[in-house]
Amino acid sequence: MALYNNKGEFITSHSMPTEGGGDGYGYDLAVNPKQNVLLTSSFTGYANYMRPLGELIKDGEAMKKFGSSMVLWNLKTMKPTKVFAVPGAPLEIRWSLNPKDNWAITAAALTSKLWLVKQDAKGQWAAKEVGTIGDPSKIPLPVDISITRDGKGLWVNTFMDGTTRYFDLSNPEAPKQTYEKVTGKQINMISQSWDGSACTSPRRCSPTGTRAAPTTSSSSAASPGTEASSRASSRSISPRRSSAARTT
Repeated sequence: MALYNNKGEFITSHSMPTEGGGDGYGYDLAVNPKQNVLLTSSFTGYANYMRPLGELIKDGEAMKKFGSSMVLWNLKTMKPTKVFAVPGAPLEIRWSLNPKDNWAITAAALTSKLWLVKQDAKGQWAAKEVGTIGDPSKIPLPVDISITRDGKGLWVNTFMDGTTRYFDLSNPEAPKQTYEKVTGKQINMISQSWDGSACTSPRRCSPTGTRAAPTTSSSSAASPGTEASSRASSRSISPRRSSAARTT
């Protein structure tokens, strides 16, 4: 990780841990200032990242060189304090935006699993698998997630099957999928507004102010007070490297 000040000046860097279960890979980072913690996830190295995914997944040795951990850091000292075993290349990290909550969620790209990071009754941080995205045997490849402002829902885009899904997070330890729609080939990033409408690409939107939760029978979806807007890529098959176009 590289640390910069508000002027954009480089201050220092911090290496991802390779001991205590750390694999040395990095990807996303997310801060919880109330708890003085920073979470990082792990993807893969440069060689794997630059290869076409269809070719890569057929290479057994290369598939062993993916991240399988998340790291908890002390935000003030920038020292790693705990390494969690999270197999399958965990990518995006989202802390709940609800002030009453104290947990984060991530999606593992290669295993199509949702993982929850939270404190236990003794105040110890732990990570555990809590949900499944699509059919993991087909490697749907979750590439982006977006959490609702109340922490009660999660949008997930899966790259390989071009599908947008919505999970009810009322109980973050047992997410329930309530919506699914094939949005477009090689779909990638997803984002939300706060005005109550919802959109995915191809353009299908519910009216502003809609408060209905997503259902599996609907062609448009609105989570409470959110808008989801997806992007589909027609070229790259590497997460974060696609030339995605916003189509909503």
